[in-house]
Amino acid sequence: MTVRLKICLPDKNLQQGNDDKIVLPIESGTFTVIEERAPTMLLLRTGAVQLLDKSNRTVKRWFINGGFADIADNECVVATDKAVNLESFSLSQAEEKAKDDAFYQKVYDYLKVFG
Repeated sequence: MTVRLKICLPDKNLQQGNDDKIVLPIESGTFTVIEERAPTMLLLRTGAVQLLDKSNRTVKRWFINGGFADIADNECVVATDKAVNLESFSLSQAEEKAKDDAFYQKVYDYLKVFG
């Protein structure tokens, strides 16, 4: 069994899929969502949402601009106003967009450190 992740923006859904574990950025660090987790509502900080496989290897990353996570019934719904798929977003793209947007400056800073 896996955990279903949905990343929702005000105008569209970006991610829907099943993963073994989901790591969320919260104010005090990170929070790992696993199957059969008790229902939880979390305030998220700006940072990376990581999707992990059974070996705890990161298979996909999204960078979000804070928001909320609602976890229940093996589903994690992340509601945020901005999100970037880090697998298809380059450091140079982040650098260009960072000139006009503080969110993309944070994406750039993250990519510069973690690639």
